[in-house]
Amino acid sequence: MMQQAEHCDLLSVIICTYGKRHRVLERCLNSLMKQDYPRREFITIVDGNASHESFEILSKYPVEVYQTKKLGLGGARNFGVDHSQGDFLAFIDDDAVADINWLREIVRGFTDDRIAGVVGRILPIKPDLVMQFFSQRYDKGSNLVEVEELAGGNMCVKRKCLKQVGIFDPNFRYGHEELDLALRLRNAGFKIVYVPSAVVYHDYASNFPKLLKKKFLMGMRRAYLGKKHGTRYFLLGKWHEWIAMLVSILALVAITTSFLGLAWPSLSYVAFSLSVVLIGLFLASVLLAYVKERTIRLAVALVLTKVAGKCGLLIGFIRYFIF
Repeated sequence: MMQQAEHCDLLSVIICTYGKRHRVLERCLNSLMKQDYPRREFITIVDGNASHESFEILSKYPVEVYQTKKLGLGGARNFGVDHSQGDFLAFIDDDAVADINWLREIVRGFTDDRIAGVVGRILPIKPDLVMQFFSQRYDKGSNLVEVEELAGGNMCVKRKCLKQVGIFDPNFRYGHEELDLALRLRNAGFKIVYVPSAVVYHDYASNFPKLLKKKFLMGMRRAYLGKKHGTRYFLLGKWHEWIAMLVSILALVAITTSFLGLAWPSLSYVAFSLSVVLIGLFLASVLLAYVKERTIRLAVALVLTKVAGKCGLLIGFIRYFIF
């Protein structure tokens, strides 16, 4: 049965923010105020502390504001769900900018009762080569297709479907909470579709160190995802990801033996040997990535982010599977 969301359906837009992010938050709110979807409400969740400027900016907009005690992203999204009224729940990141037709287009994706979630197209704000590369997984082309994943920065879900499978898992404090939800929705027989006309522009990461941190934390969350849904969700990967895993293991061992070498000098030779192997693997990885990408800066960034992600995955594996 075809059931497309009509303008009579109330749509709740949930934005989570924290810290000193008032500049990007204001940019996001400005874009949301331009939406032409008639029945909407805006819910902003301030997770933990935020700057005085953030609250000052929020007071200027017709949004409901709630402050929580460092729930993490999954918990903050849940708080927004609990304090909203809409039949449809749209999510956007505070550092994103919505296209003027975003809400109208994203609800048009609900053309079937079995469709529980719609994900839109995410494009990078900055024309940076590295950030464009890491954002391309959220740009799935110009055709409406069924997909396996949701994207927290540009997605909409039916409230009644959330009630059936459960809301976001609060243990996903930084990333992958939407992937966990997508898996549960699909296991319950629902579908997720990608609507290319529902466009959001996003700062994937404002600088490269933050990108590395993001990859590390998401690696840890992927380990928890593997514990919850099966190890296949973090054992799969491409060749450069396996190399990154090996480099990560050697890096952790080299760091450990370097510290132990302070007490046992003989171990310093082990640390030196591991460091040589580590450097060799890293250079080989960069060379292989360069052959594929043809850009040395992107090749180095690709390898470093994979190493950061796999280091996080290893630490997450130790945390969730051993202790």
